[in-house]
Amino acid sequence: MITSNNINAAVFKPNPGQWGNNATATFSSLADWQNSNYWTILDGTGKTADYPTDNDVVQFGSSAQYGNNGMVITGFDLADEYTGITFNANSYPSVLTIGSGATVDASSLNENGNRITLTINSGGELTVHNTATFTANQTSIYNYGTISFNDGLNMVHTGKNTIVSSGDFNVTGQFKMLGTGLTVSGGSFDVSEEWVIETADGQSNNDLDVTNGASLNVGGIDFYQYAIGPEDIDITGGNVTVSGSCNHAAVCAEIEAQGGDLPVELISLFGIKTPEGFLVKWTTGSEINNSHFMIEASNTKNNWKEIAEIDGQGNSNVATDYEILLKGEQYNYYRLVQYDFDNSYEILGILTQNVSSENDTISIFPNELTQGQSTNLLFSNPDSDIAFTLYLFDLVGNEVDQKSASNYASSFYQYKVPNSLNKGYYILNVLIGSKRYQQKILVK
Repeated sequence: MITSNNINAAVFKPNPGQWGNNATATFSSLADWQNSNYWTILDGTGKTADYPTDNDVVQFGSSAQYGNNGMVITGFDLADEYTGITFNANSYPSVLTIGSGATVDASSLNENGNRITLTINSGGELTVHNTATFTANQTSIYNYGTISFNDGLNMVHTGKNTIVSSGDFNVTGQFKMLGTGLTVSGGSFDVSEEWVIETADGQSNNDLDVTNGASLNVGGIDFYQYAIGPEDIDITGGNVTVSGSCNHAAVCAEIEAQGGDLPVELISLFGIKTPEGFLVKWTTGSEINNSHFMIEASNTKNNWKEIAEIDGQGNSNVATDYEILLKGEQYNYYRLVQYDFDNSYEILGILTQNVSSENDTISIFPNELTQGQSTNLLFSNPDSDIAFTLYLFDLVGNEVDQKSASNYASSFYQYKVPNSLNKGYYILNVLIGSKRYQQKILVK
């Protein structure tokens, strides 16, 4: 038996005896919704009405499965009459459509491990108040009307999920994505907090297309370094605006290159534990109205304490490297905050003491590339000048490329993979003094 968080909630599903075992249950008026013949009640605890009302639970399923009808709500304002309904998927797959002229207010939308196809047609509107988490493979959201997730949206699976939107798509909170293709082909896709990809799982299915004058507006970008590549991003004919930090150097650069709007062009940011303290390095590609940077520290990601201030360049269109060694009391977390001259600010990124050990000297990412794409080398050597030699070998030991640099004074270096390489695996070796670092590279 499925229960609800509401003590007096009843549980309903469309009546297969009314709609047919392999039919879609279509509610096209309030009278349809209030017709008891159209419903099967599964749990009527504390219930007087024999159809769903405020805070009840509605099950929906697949029209292809016996007794588990897909649902269409169209042509009337359900939210004006009943709110806080919980919609539970009860078969694999499950289908829910909000048609033209329909307005639906949902407390929750739960997949229960079932693949969902959710469609909002033009003129339809769906609001989901609680966090929506979809983890089943091949879950899809098609929005041509208005959809609002008021407590965040998690679309996470290593397989292939799909979001297509040409209407108004609103996420209050974080938007977590994994194994998902996001296509914004019109209207706007707005995320109040960060757009997050936490791991490289499902990376081959992560992509972004913004076209036809559409806009994607996010509070920040927090991507695992291998989760998505610049080649997976196409904002031709659309626009992406990042109002806060963007921690993935290659993705940020690609958004900028395609006309996106990032208030601070941050090329790199990383930190490393050393015997003397925590070393923070970052590089900006350009600066506008930049007064200063502030380093803040915390042990819990709350109650941040200002511990260091570094002057900015004001206005600059050339790359600028910054670094600071934070001695004395050590913290679990550090963050970099940038301030304009009018004292407005943005948080550029958060670092943890556990990101790397004191023996690490270089980070290399991404390790999956296309021909002619660049991988990034981030140096944590506190010396101002670095001499290194880079070798690229195939798997049988043949050297296919070599680069050298002496007195290199930046924390960031981009190595472009030759266009002539065949697809397959290679070994990237970086020699710094007597130390050698290796990274396996896949050219796709």
